[in-house]
Amino acid sequence: MLTIRATLLLALSSAVAVLGSPVLDKRADPEGIDVSGYQPSVNWNTVKANGVTFAYIKATESTSYINPSFSSQYTGATNAGIIRGGYHFAHPDTSSGAAQAKYFLAHGGGWSSDGRTLPGALDIEYNPNGATCYGLSASAMVSWIRDFSNTYEAATGRYPVIYTTTDWWTTCTGNSPAFASTNPLWIARYSSSIGTLPAGWSYTTFWQYADSGPNPGDQDRFNGDAAGLKRMATGSRATQNDYLSLHHQALYDKRSIYTHIRISHNQNQPHLDPPPYPSPIHQQDTTPAPSATLQERPDPAIIDIGGNRIVKPDGADADAELPLPLPLAV
Repeated sequence: MLTIRATLLLALSSAVAVLGSPVLDKRADPEGIDVSGYQPSVNWNTVKANGVTFAYIKATESTSYINPSFSSQYTGATNAGIIRGGYHFAHPDTSSGAAQAKYFLAHGGGWSSDGRTLPGALDIEYNPNGATCYGLSASAMVSWIRDFSNTYEAATGRYPVIYTTTDWWTTCTGNSPAFASTNPLWIARYSSSIGTLPAGWSYTTFWQYADSGPNPGDQDRFNGDAAGLKRMATGSRATQNDYLSLHHQALYDKRSIYTHIRISHNQNQPHLDPPPYPSPIHQQDTTPAPSATLQERPDPAIIDIGGNRIVKPDGADADAELPLPLPLAV
């Protein structure tokens, strides 16, 4: 009787003989957009048909501006079945972080675990009307962001997403790592790759990769799959085993031969925050990849990665695809 390893190798060699080199089925990151009052008339059904699955919509700026198109944009996205959230353009030189968070919350920036609302985002970037860092020192800027973030979290139970660029963050916060363990990152970089991230973040949750494209507004991408985006909206969080397994995906992607399994949440493990999974494309990691073994059991399959067991019973809710290098030890 053939062992699991022999069976896998036989199937693989047959596929290679017929098709040539094996092909890795890459995950498609969900596409999104962000819009403001500059895009007052968005045809959300067309946007949805174009493959957009999420949107961030500008709600407020400082404590003196409300996007006049916010309500219609937000309702339109909702009716089209697009997961959506609001964002606030910060002016740290005009009022406190707490005051602007409260203003944002009062005018569309709230969050609820309804599965279609993304946590609010803090757009903290270059000053459009003056000094790049709004006249604040790096330490004062970090304190301002913390004031906004903590106020938002106290009201909603979620920390806001932070939208920024690596250049601005380095210049104006001193490249502070203070928010990496609590706030999801939304990085803006118009290029074919994300590049270096701000200190502390090993991956980005959202990537604004272009300021124009086939859909209105800026073009964005979620760093995960559709299920991960849904978890982002509901407030579900990745487990320790989920994160550890996918943490090494970038290293596995450097191998030449793959198979795919799916993993499900292990509710007995402690949760991590923020919720989204790191991506094999955007992950920054130099840790050596652990060995992987597949134990010969009919059901469920048990994958051991660096001593962490991932169990996938038939019919279990699948959260993410995990490529493993072949051959598998048995």
